[in-house]
Amino acid sequence: MTVAIRLRPEQSVDAAVALLRGMQPQIRQAAQPQVQGRALEFLTEPFALTRIGTGTSGLRATYRRPLLAVLFVVGLVLLLACANIANLQLARAAARGHEWSLRRALGASRWRLARPLVIESLLMAALGAGGGLAFASWASRLVVAGMSTASNRIALGGAAFAQSLTRLGLVDEYRLVLQPIALGRGLPLFKDLVVPIRFELVEAETYRTGAALHVYHVVR
Repeated sequence: MTVAIRLRPEQSVDAAVALLRGMQPQIRQAAQPQVQGRALEFLTEPFALTRIGTGTSGLRATYRRPLLAVLFVVGLVLLLACANIANLQLARAAARGHEWSLRRALGASRWRLARPLVIESLLMAALGAGGGLAFASWASRLVVAGMSTASNRIALGGAAFAQSLTRLGLVDEYRLVLQPIALGRGLPLFKDLVVPIRFELVEAETYRTGAALHVYHVVR
């Protein structure tokens, strides 16, 4: 069960969680479902609050553990790679010990001796970071493609991506949640439309917080 609430300006998330968990036994008792006179397990997990500024999705709960496992494995591989590179650097430094002693005896400063090592390390770090960003961009699309099915297509993108789909006429249904607050900023969903879009309201629901859910179908 997912419920959207709004905190008071002076109320913290931890205080709200403590308040909800204190009320959880009463909520469970009042809403406890029963089948043939037998109470079912209901609201057994402690209440938790998560910020929904970017929306909510069931995908997070479904793929959280697999993605955390992948993250752990990737982090372990990265740690081993860094340890191997550090050993190689130390081995190279030990092999060049005689050269550095000779250059030091000829009057070279410590910074002049260390400068090539610093430049090599920065260059390796930049190449590794660039390669990691490129791989992450490719791998994120691969993961999203793997989560998509024939009946449930999943795409990765932001407001600009949604605007492109709207302009191309590839969206059949819009689910808009209207919040009773005006921020005066943000990205518009409908921008640079070639032709006007006609909508048909198929569902509307209001909440006690003042928010309203409107479901629209596009009229072709």
